[in-house]
Amino acid sequence: MNLKLRSMVAIAFAGASLLSVNALADSTSDLVQALVSKGVLTEEEGALLTRGRADEMDVQKKKEKKLSTSTVGGAVNIRGYLQVRNTTMLGGDEGINLFSDRSVGDDRSNGDQDKNFLIRRARVILYGDIGERLYYYIQPDFASTPSGSTNTGGNFAQLRDAYGDLKLTKDNVHRIRVGQSK
Repeated sequence: MNLKLRSMVAIAFAGASLLSVNALADSTSDLVQALVSKGVLTEEEGALLTRGRADEMDVQKKKEKKLSTSTVGGAVNIRGYLQVRNTTMLGGDEGINLFSDRSVGDDRSNGDQDKNFLIRRARVILYGDIGERLYYYIQPDFASTPSGSTNTGGNFAQLRDAYGDLKLTKDNVHRIRVGQSK
């Protein structure tokens, strides 16, 4: 496993572990309550185990609230994803080039470039509501190369989606969308 792939796997595991902290606190208190109701733990033992959890959950909710609120009264939500490809060359395929797929190659292909690892998509998505009637969605793409581009190195930044919805009704059935949606 090469260094690039190892670092991507480490980043993925770190992100997953950071995002699961709040779920762990909720599931711990649920588990303790289930054990108390089944008679495995006494009420006192359950109270001892969950004593500090309420404060931890309150602090976590305050942190989430600070991250999700903006100055205009709406919420900013952030998500994203990374799609990578790693191609392993079989024996006898040294120095191979495939013009239709830039992820196929080895360290002897196209000017000594290691082409086995490719970031196909790297997207960060910002979305949320501003007030009751306005919704926004912004999605840039940091890894794809548009067709017909002369950029052979890849990793081209482009704005994939950027639009806003004006909600005409409170049930969000009727709305007007303005912007770019691919």
